[in-house]
Amino acid sequence: MIFGSEYVDQLRLKLKKRQIQTFGENLEGHSVLLCRYLEPLKPPTKLIDLEGNPNDLYAIEKAARFVSMLPFVQDLKMFKDLPDMYSNCQEFIDLGGGDYEEHAILLANMFAYIDNK
Repeated sequence: MIFGSEYVDQLRLKLKKRQIQTFGENLEGHSVLLCRYLEPLKPPTKLIDLEGNPNDLYAIEKAARFVSMLPFVQDLKMFKDLPDMYSNCQEFIDLGGGDYEEHAILLANMFAYIDNK
């Protein structure tokens, strides 16, 4: 964690106007390196069938629409003790909503999977 904190401090000096965060709290309240949440994630087959139609021109749009349909709920409304927490994609879907971090992570993971096909 020390190296991560030093790296962020150096970045903040260079990029003064950007918000930079490397760690976040998970549902258990533990500090987690945020890049652990990023990994290619296969979209639901009913939504996008890349095996049956590998050249689906609208795969990205379908994934974006799917993610946009998940309710936006601020962390404080769901978890009073965790004002800003991160959940993995499965936890986000199981909870039935999340804030902008969860939406962004799910979208990035689906895009990464679609882009690699």
